[in-house]
Amino acid sequence: MLASILLLDADGIHVRHAAAPSLPDAFIRAVDGQPIGERAGSCGTAAWRREQVIVEDIAIDPLWADYRELAAAHGLRACWSTPIFAADNLVLGTFALYYGAPALPTAYHQRLITMTTHCAAIAIARKREEEALRDSEAYNRMLFDQSPIGLALARMDGKLVDINFAYANIIGRTIDDTLKLTYWDITPEKYAVQEQQQLTSLDISGVYGPYEKEYIHKDGHLVPVRLQGLLIERKGKKFIWSSVEDITERRQSEKALRESEERLRLSTELANVAVWEYNFTADSMSRSKNHDRLYGLSRQPKWNINTFLNATHPADREISNEIISTSVAPGGPGHYQFDFRVVYPDKSIHWLSVVGQVIERDEEGRGVIVRGCLMDISDRKNAEQALRESEDRFRKVFEEGPLGIAMADVADGRFFRVNRALCDMLGYTEEELKQLTFVDVTHPDHRALDLEAVKEIREGQIQKHYTEKRYLRKNGEVVWGARALTKISSADGKSVYNLAMIKDITDRKRAEKKLQRNEQLLRLFVEHSPASIAMLDHNMKYIVASRRFLVDYDIGDQNLIGRSHYEVFPEIPERWREIHRRCLAGAIEKSEEDPFPRADGKMDWVRWEIHPWYETQGEIGGIILFSEVITDRKKAAEEINRINQELHTINRIILTCATTLDMEELLNKVMVEALAICGLEGGTICFVTPEETLHIVTHRA
Repeated sequence: MLASILLLDADGIHVRHAAAPSLPDAFIRAVDGQPIGERAGSCGTAAWRREQVIVEDIAIDPLWADYRELAAAHGLRACWSTPIFAADNLVLGTFALYYGAPALPTAYHQRLITMTTHCAAIAIARKREEEALRDSEAYNRMLFDQSPIGLALARMDGKLVDINFAYANIIGRTIDDTLKLTYWDITPEKYAVQEQQQLTSLDISGVYGPYEKEYIHKDGHLVPVRLQGLLIERKGKKFIWSSVEDITERRQSEKALRESEERLRLSTELANVAVWEYNFTADSMSRSKNHDRLYGLSRQPKWNINTFLNATHPADREISNEIISTSVAPGGPGHYQFDFRVVYPDKSIHWLSVVGQVIERDEEGRGVIVRGCLMDISDRKNAEQALRESEDRFRKVFEEGPLGIAMADVADGRFFRVNRALCDMLGYTEEELKQLTFVDVTHPDHRALDLEAVKEIREGQIQKHYTEKRYLRKNGEVVWGARALTKISSADGKSVYNLAMIKDITDRKRAEKKLQRNEQLLRLFVEHSPASIAMLDHNMKYIVASRRFLVDYDIGDQNLIGRSHYEVFPEIPERWREIHRRCLAGAIEKSEEDPFPRADGKMDWVRWEIHPWYETQGEIGGIILFSEVITDRKKAAEEINRINQELHTINRIILTCATTLDMEELLNKVMVEALAICGLEGGTICFVTPEETLHIVTHRA
């Protein structure tokens, strides 16, 4: 009698060798991994049928047809196999007895089989429980160690007991160094009152936060963080469990956005470009402070379509209204640009250029909200006119933590476990997500990259993969997530499932996009402004310059960005450099006309105005230079003055002629004025005739 125990594989289809001390090794190897079924020998059939299978003679029994030669080669003629069941009645494996001759079991054999299968079921269940516990502990530890959010366990007195790499990394230390500290060692004293409030909340409700504060980094600087946590018990002792997120990037994005908006506001106001947004449903407009001034008006309490039309030149009202109405009508182009005239209260006429974009339409397709910009182009129009005439803690981390977490099948990527944070992030219920794969919720633009990352992890080319990607919510909305992906393996090294941890970074991405948009608008406004404008940083290096600036100062196609103002214009006098220093200190200076000797020897005359621009925290970031080259106008004025003086002198000569009768006196006075016009005071003029030569000599006192 020979005995064997086979275990049913996790796939429920194949059997694996567990124990068979007396069977030949070659037979064991041949049976290991075989599928169960109706004609799969005694063991495969017993597992398939979920009932005992007695084969008296292998040589003639049809259940052994596919394995008869294998059994005969090892002298096996009879096999009795019985399924081993778990407590929940699932098949765990089979227990079999083999004989070298045809045989049937006796009552004794059946008692032996029953006792053995019962013991085997207990042993198998216990071993699997132990393996599951080890896998669970390994999984929980992996969650803790790999989480991009800082996680910490502290005693009630603040002594850190356990932390992950992300927590230590926030304060620039190793895990070992951080575990030597207490919670209070890395908390600035200024948060003492706030910390006591959070501890009170913890004592009353068992949770604290979320709230924001700062940690002390190893190098001394303060790191902004967002914390939340709860009270837990381990072996009768209370501990504080905390999750800590480094929000430095978010704070920087918010600060950069504020600074960008401030620069945009300053640039639009100083460049005399207005931005606006019109709501057709409310018949009202939100606009920048300088908007109404472009119409020659003081700030109006309300601006609507009638205000616009009333300020528009009568000859341009009909065409302006027609362009706007066509754009916002159902099926309209959604974008418009046109130039039009406005009449100031003083009756003077000015040219404006408007650009509009429909950003929202109602259900019937009519434009509801339009956004755009407005600029004064009177100088350009005047120039054009003149030319015509001349841009449990780990579970809580999983279930209640701020990160979205998902486990997916290695083979097909289907989710089999997801947490609430991920459901909230994607707008699905847990059951709905379990019907999907990671590809289903990934934006089409990122699917190829995700599939390649999963393949590399599955094949062991990489251990984990991090990316920032877009996800599709159930309602079709797009959200951004920072995703860490890794593979969870069993004790024998086999891939069990893929684990993804996802942080919602939609707000950060939106802030970055808005920041980028504002930076682009700022550069677009300056670059295309009809004025000569340059924006420089505190080191007097160019940030952006208008095209007009390049033309006025003969710079051509040179790229000024990042270059020093004094490198581009080495001839700038020291008195101008001193003015720049004063403006960088906060002064506002201007000049109506100022000589500018150029490096090539010519003299330009310039009208200029300089303002400092400010960062959002109030510090000066640099200066904005507005200027106009007025050399031609200056020369024209001097020439007019010279001609006027000559005309004045000629007028005196005429008056002299009209009031003097004596010819010699008349000639003498006329010659004095003539010499003055020529700049020859004190000279001599000779008149020569055929009859005689007359010399008249004049002298000034």
